[in-house]
Amino acid sequence: MPMFPCLNTSTIQPVPLSEKLKLIAQVGFRHVELWNDEIDIHLKTTGETLQDIHKRLQDHGLQVCSIIAAMGWAEAADSEVESVFDECRRRCEQATEVGSNWIVASPPMGPIEVVRMQERLIRLMKIAESYQIKLVLEFLGFTEKYKSVQSVQDVIHEPSLNHTPIVGDIYHLVRGGGRLEDLLLMKPGQLGIFHINDLPADPPFAVQTDHDRVMLGDGLIDLTRSVALLKQIQFEGPVSLELFNKRLWQQDPLRVLQTGFDRLTALIG
Repeated sequence: MPMFPCLNTSTIQPVPLSEKLKLIAQVGFRHVELWNDEIDIHLKTTGETLQDIHKRLQDHGLQVCSIIAAMGWAEAADSEVESVFDECRRRCEQATEVGSNWIVASPPMGPIEVVRMQERLIRLMKIAESYQIKLVLEFLGFTEKYKSVQSVQDVIHEPSLNHTPIVGDIYHLVRGGGRLEDLLLMKPGQLGIFHINDLPADPPFAVQTDHDRVMLGDGLIDLTRSVALLKQIQFEGPVSLELFNKRLWQQDPLRVLQTGFDRLTALIG
């Protein structure tokens, strides 16, 4: 299957989930990434169930690519690890109930040793598998240690984790001190999801935050080159528009989504 457009719902974050799904489908997206936190808010404010959300998705012709995210599993103290994994289990259950095949595993902020990362990730993988879903491991450019392609490849080098896919992201590639060409470090099939965004000239890349990301084509990133690199590693999967730009959150969400869909589909063909 070739690359296909996906929408990470953070791009229009303030909009209620039920409204998001309608608008996302309206502009032409057929794949989405949802967040556990927004699912929790929806359930609390509407009284609906996870099955109701799944039906909404089906009614709008939307497939969930991933749920974001299992967090805290690597850095949890031994005294807290059971409660943290109970929460990860709850998040995996949400992923299953809304029809996702994957849940994103977020790395720690601090310098957790690789061996501990591997031990904890194996445990998390077994939990995910018990819910018939798979992990996809991300690196975050603003973390201390797991901020690059190579850093998470070191983790999944362990034989039990060897088939764990990775989330790639333009922002995190650059923010972590790397280059777009670091995508070439991945062997075919290792990249599971690619988050696409653009970055402005100011502030400097090395200090940008999630909220500095801008709409495709409004920044300095060579997006055409990015897609060419994805093709070079034979990537087949979701190219997910992920923005956290507060100025865009204040604009008409339908217009933001239509612009994003049009520019993304023009990029990946």
